[in-house]
Amino acid sequence: MPLYFAYGSNLDRVQMARRCPTSHPICTATLQRHRLSFAGMSRGWGGGVATVVRDARGGTPGVLY
Repeated sequence: MPLYFAYGSNLDRVQMARRCPTSHPICTATLQRHRLSFAGMSRGWGGGVATVVRDARGGTPGVLY
C-alpha cells in the first residue's frame, strides 16, 4: 500500500476520514527542502489552496498515512 504525506488542511483527521475513509495515520513526518505555499484560490470553498514548493532551507510538517 502506498504512503500518503498529508499537510495543510489534510492534517484535520475528520477531513481525511471523509476523503480517505480507510486511511490511518502512521506517524508525523517532515518533508525536507520544501515549504508550505498558498498558490491559488478554491472556488468551491472560497479560500486558499495549499501546496508545497521546493525550498532548500524549508521543511513542511505533516503526517504519513
